[in-house]
Amino acid sequence: MKIKFKKNIKIKFIRIYFLFLFFFILSIYSIYSIYSINKNNQFDGYKKTNITLIKKNIPEIYTNDNFLLATNLETYKLYLNPKHINLELINVYFNIIENILNKKIINKKEIVNNLKRNKRTLIIKNIFKDEIKKIKLQNKLLSKIGFYKKFRNRNGILYNYGAEFFKNKKRNRFYNSNIQNFEPFIGYYNYDNIATNGFEKYLAEKFKYKNIYFYKKDRYGNILYNDKNINSINKLYKQNSIKLSINYKLQLLVNKILDKHFIKNEAENIVVSIIESNTGKIKVLTQLKRYNPFNFNKNSYYSNDYIKYLYEPGSTFKPITLSIALDNNIITDLNQTFELNHGKLRIGKKIITDEHESNIMTVKEIISNSSNVGIAKIALLFNNNEFVKTLLKYNFFKNDDIELPFKKSFIFSNELKHKLKLNKKIYRAVSAFGYSFQTNLLHLTSLYNAIANNGIFVNLSLINDSNKTYNRIFSIKNNNLIEETLKEVVENGTAIATKNNFLNIYGKTGTAQRNVNGKYIHSYNSSFIGFVEGKNKRYTISVLVIKPNWITHFASLSAVPIFKDISNLLLKNNYLTPILNKEKK
Repeated sequence: MKIKFKKNIKIKFIRIYFLFLFFFILSIYSIYSIYSINKNNQFDGYKKTNITLIKKNIPEIYTNDNFLLATNLETYKLYLNPKHINLELINVYFNIIENILNKKIINKKEIVNNLKRNKRTLIIKNIFKDEIKKIKLQNKLLSKIGFYKKFRNRNGILYNYGAEFFKNKKRNRFYNSNIQNFEPFIGYYNYDNIATNGFEKYLAEKFKYKNIYFYKKDRYGNILYNDKNINSINKLYKQNSIKLSINYKLQLLVNKILDKHFIKNEAENIVVSIIESNTGKIKVLTQLKRYNPFNFNKNSYYSNDYIKYLYEPGSTFKPITLSIALDNNIITDLNQTFELNHGKLRIGKKIITDEHESNIMTVKEIISNSSNVGIAKIALLFNNNEFVKTLLKYNFFKNDDIELPFKKSFIFSNELKHKLKLNKKIYRAVSAFGYSFQTNLLHLTSLYNAIANNGIFVNLSLINDSNKTYNRIFSIKNNNLIEETLKEVVENGTAIATKNNFLNIYGKTGTAQRNVNGKYIHSYNSSFIGFVEGKNKRYTISVLVIKPNWITHFASLSAVPIFKDISNLLLKNNYLTPILNKEKK
């Protein structure tokens, strides 16, 4: 008995020991878990992950003068249940709904066929709340004529179901009635609610926000983010509206000018930008080819030619070549003269020619009279390395930061760069007057804007309060010399038609033969880029006329008159203050 008793005590002791050990381990684990959670809540940063967030509502878009261009509204779908209606009166129903909504019901045959198959059928995709109220007001009439079938409930009361409305889950974007005046740069959401083209596409990509977040996990596997990351995202995602730098009224007025000049030029497209010179804010961005997203079809789709259309800029690049010569101290005096060999220059097997047959010109006259031979001779004074290196300084090989989806600003082929580095004279000579490479209008305009801004480059922007970067690319001395040549173009050169008694106007014309599939054809692009100065303000203006008719293919007959009308418009509508008693600079 004693042995059994001792055994029982021993077994109990072992049980108590293991029970105590279990609770001890459990308590230690609990304390460690609490410590681990608190520790993990502190940002440690030893792991990282890619997270994609999508903002539910894309911000509303306003112009600089507070006109609403784009907004988000809740919409509903209208369905009919064939069990609840008299199908024989469906055409009557269609007529009533079309009159209420002031729009046609599409695919009527398909709707009727689906109803005949006893399917609940979608009638219209997008209906507003106010329109639902109007439709419901017609329920009595529809019941009276027998369209809605009557049912009797358990209490013997007659009733009908009527139409069915379901809220659209997708985002719905709606636009100002004058939105066609801001296309294609605004873009639009198509019927599948996908952002297409322009600023809308840029916004959609921006608010589909991708970033790398450093994190740790708690014991339940929950990701713990750094507070700094979360705060920066909340700031972005709380933005409910965006104000553009675009001026609503000015954009509409410029569009009228383009429509007027289309009759004269019969151009494929006319592209215009107006920029506030000291800030880089784009006040007008428009083109002749516009579309209405309310009535859109594939045949009416037009691209943003101010950034997507790449072209050889021709003579509008000559002031940039002159600037390269000034920067490298190759030209120091605008009155320096060059022999032009009666407008002909042979380089190897190639011959460069001028429209005129002058024999001698000053540097200033080479720009004002747009001499290809003269600017080629200037370019041959510096080497190709200086040419490419200075263009790098001017940000010419850098894509624009403008808030539009297409970012390719130039085509300066690797082959051409290679040939320039090999010091091939012909490539440097033709590049000097804007051939052998391609750019878009806004990219070249940004360099002219730097000239207008006293040599300081500022990134162009469509957003009113965007962050700006400023850097000097032209010295004050050289910038003044370039301005002097651009002034001479207007006073005594190819753009004399733009002269204004109350404004100072600077600029350069360009008439460039079009290169199609590597061959120059009998077709041209004409442009004029410059800036206009009132009493206390400057605007940089660019005009590109794509494929004008032969009669007006010279820039002086196509782009220059448009520039002149825009300058007068700015003065007439008080965007510029007249300079009284204006003297020549």
